[in-house]
Amino acid sequence: WPHVKDPYYIAMTYGVTEEAKRLGVKLTVVAADGYGDQVGQIAQVENCVAQGADGVVAISISQDGLCGTIDEMRKNGVKFIDFGIGVKCDIDGRSINSYWATGEAIAKWLKEKHPNGSGKVKALWLPGPAGVFWSEAAVQGFKDTIPGSEVEIAKVLYGDSGKAVQMKLLEDGLQTYPDVKYVIGGAPVVEVAVNLLREIGRDDIGLYSFYLTPGVEEGIVDGSIEGSATESSVMYARLALELAVRVLEGKAKHIDIATEFGVLQKGSMGAGYDRSKHLAPTGWKPIFKVD
Repeated sequence: WPHVKDPYYIAMTYGVTEEAKRLGVKLTVVAADGYGDQVGQIAQVENCVAQGADGVVAISISQDGLCGTIDEMRKNGVKFIDFGIGVKCDIDGRSINSYWATGEAIAKWLKEKHPNGSGKVKALWLPGPAGVFWSEAAVQGFKDTIPGSEVEIAKVLYGDSGKAVQMKLLEDGLQTYPDVKYVIGGAPVVEVAVNLLREIGRDDIGLYSFYLTPGVEEGIVDGSIEGSATESSVMYARLALELAVRVLEGKAKHIDIATEFGVLQKGSMGAGYDRSKHLAPTGWKPIFKVD
């Protein structure tokens, strides 16, 4: 993984480790130090290969940063499964969701709420770091889908996805654009926005996350967050590992798979909501090795 600093990658870790147990395969999970640590990720992949891995499943930090390493490992018979990003080189299998679709999903929901003629509303977007494939794609999906509604983007504010940075961006954004009616972004900014908006008396601003965490889930349940796009992160990770095993066994019928994005929203977290597809169990302690 690029890192394991937030619940999203904890859910991914839960998914792959549980799937490894189910399939009876050995698994080691490693993580770089963040989206700026491409060098570290390359070293980790090379180390996995050196230790005898038959296959590698990776969410690459960038679309081309691992390509030299991938080309070399495949020459030596090690399979590579492209997970989550869409690397720009030959691979053996692919489990990729379109992060463009997260922005599309939220835009479709807001288009229904604010059709043409209903009066202009503005949204502030805080997707996380600039130049990262998933954050840029989410914003683009929203931009491509929202025309035909009364929703306008006041500003897109990029920055590190840590909560301290996101809080400062949000505070500055609300001062500069006080008339916004929606804040849309990654889970860290949506989570910190709940308390901030309460403190400043702005309960008129709706919050949407483009991925799900326990904090976002809690906010949807209690009504402080309008909704979240979700890719069923645990199932997504399980599918990627299962694909890797099937490729290694020569049994893969399809080498390009994905889950579908949906939107969880207030009032939809009832009996039909299967938490086990989205998040690690409450209190789960991450494990990074399955023997």
